[in-house]
Amino acid sequence: VTINQGMMLKYVPKAALPNIYTELSAINLAEPGFDRTFDITSCPGTDTCNLGISSSTGATEALEKVIRNEFPEMIRNNDIKIKLSGCMNACGQHTIANIGFHGSSLKAGAATVPALQVLIGGGNSGNGEGRMADKIIKVPSKRGTSALRMILSDYENNALEGEYFNSYYDRVNGKDHFYNLLKPLKDLDNLTPDEFIDWGHSEQFETAIGVGECA
Repeated sequence: VTINQGMMLKYVPKAALPNIYTELSAINLAEPGFDRTFDITSCPGTDTCNLGISSSTGATEALEKVIRNEFPEMIRNNDIKIKLSGCMNACGQHTIANIGFHGSSLKAGAATVPALQVLIGGGNSGNGEGRMADKIIKVPSKRGTSALRMILSDYENNALEGEYFNSYYDRVNGKDHFYNLLKPLKDLDNLTPDEFIDWGHSEQFETAIGVGECA
């Protein structure tokens, strides 16, 4: 089991590869994009961890769907890594992601809305050094897909030829640039009933903290 939640099958004879591919395809484990932008790292979040504030796996499925359907050219991209945690404790490694999210909440009057803190600019610089992502903005969880869509579109439309994501982030003064880009998603005056329900759930969201898996 690898650190990015993959499985490495070692010492496979070349002749056995077609059969292994067939068997993995039968259980939906042969999609392209391993260790690429499409392959989002996620902790279990509220599925099993009592420290989880909002859903990680549900949000991850929604984000991967955006990439699959709207940014197929990103499926094999090796420059942008996306990571998501259900809370700020970073079991999903969001602090070292090019694009990271962690679960949170927002108050909207007397109600509570599930939210995602967006972080950008972290990752491996490629020379043995790492960098921490900057906290950009907090948005309702159901708008996480819109946030990802806006970030990727902005990069694709405005980056220089061959410019890596973090290089683009640095060039455009990324923290302010992406805050201003995503700021409209922060507006809580136009919340829909669906936004009070977290990804993968059917009941209205409420926060509850207990003993977590990472503890």
